[in-house]
Amino acid sequence: MGGAVAGTTGNAGGMVVRGELVSLGRLLVANEAQDIKRRWVELEEEKVTDAMREKHERTESNLKSQANLRQMLANHLEMEGQEGAPVPPAEAT
Repeated sequence: MGGAVAGTTGNAGGMVVRGELVSLGRLLVANEAQDIKRRWVELEEEKVTDAMREKHERTESNLKSQANLRQMLANHLEMEGQEGAPVPPAEAT
């Protein structure tokens, strides 16, 4: 009977070690899951940042195009005025 008690105690010790290993395994899995989630968040933040950067670049490009078109229109109107301004209808007679 003494051997059974000693065996039970030894078995319980083994169960404690296995239980600790299972707990450590669960902690490692939870930690890895957190790392994966954190990386997904980082990737999403990068996508948002890239999208914002692209939108900003398109806006800048559009503003430059608008400025160029305004300048071309001003140049055209200036050249038209130098070549001979059209006579307003009231002064034509």
